[in-house]
Amino acid sequence: MIGNKLYQRRTEAWFKGKRVRTLCELRNGYAVIPKGAVLTITRKSSGFTLEGEPCEHCRFQVRISKVSPCDVELVETAS
Repeated sequence: MIGNKLYQRRTEAWFKGKRVRTLCELRNGYAVIPKGAVLTITRKSSGFTLEGEPCEHCRFQVRISKVSPCDVELVETAS
């Protein structure tokens, strides 16, 4: 979980592009994002704006905003 303390301390530039895993089901008017989905942070403003990879078949790309930092965890990437 990304706590509020880390969310407040780090800039948008630090978070942008980082991958996160959802810790609970997220919903907006277009989609239901299941627990465990991996998304990318695109913005930090009143929570995170997250974006998924485009669907291979229809090219639909999931986007959701105002996601609480407590609802996601950072995913370690192998470099």
